Amino acid sequence: MTSLDLKGTPHRRFNQLTGAWVLVWPHLTQRLWQGQLEHVQKETPPSYDPSCYMRPGNQRAAGPHNPDYRTTFVFDNDCPALLPDTPTAEMNLDGLLSRK
Repeated sequence: MTSLDLKGTPHRRFNQLTGAWVLVWPHLTQRLWQGQLEHVQKETPPSYDPSCYMRPGNQRAAGPHNPDYRTTFVFDNDCPALLPDTPTAEMNLDGLLSRK
């Protein structure tokens, strides 16, 4: 059986109470947001914010720069819930935790 990092990689677990598989992504605790709260602005925001990581040409939260797009642009999520390199394996710990 493959050793799995249940605290760091997304996986499915079997909920024995409902009989359903649920998606668990424990690595989301590593997201960039740290609980900062913003106050409501009473002034009109600028039409261009040089610190906005979604704007054309600006740096993303994860580091790379956006292309100089002029129309609709699809972004890769900087902190995705599902990771492409997640190992595939099955686990059953005495029926208490089933992972697939």
